[in-house]
Amino acid sequence: MSVDYISSFGIGYQVLETDDADLEELEDGLNEYIENELGDGFEHFETGSAYTGDSDGCFITIEEPFKNGLDLTKVKQKLDEEIKRLKLETVGDFNAVGGLYVF
Repeated sequence: MSVDYISSFGIGYQVLETDDADLEELEDGLNEYIENELGDGFEHFETGSAYTGDSDGCFITIEEPFKNGLDLTKVKQKLDEEIKRLKLETVGDFNAVGGLYVF
C-alpha cells in the first residue's frame, strides 16, 4: 500500500460556503461547486485526506499573482470580487496558502 498526495499552494484565501449560496449548486460539495463556477484567472484546491474523508479546507488563489509586478492590490481586489460573486466567505487574511491532499 502506498500513499500519494497532491501538494498545492498559492496566494489567496481559504473559503467557506455561506447561507446565501444556492444549496442545489453546493449539493456535490464546496470543492465541486468552486470547480464548476470559478472564473478565469483563478485556481482552487482542497486539502485533506481521501482515506478519512476529511477536508481541511477549500482554497481559491490567483493564477499568476505577479504577472504585472509585485503590487498585489489589483489582483486581490479581483479575487475579492470573485469570492463575493460565488457567495463564499473567507477564512483569515489574504496570504500565502497551501497544504496536502492525501489519497
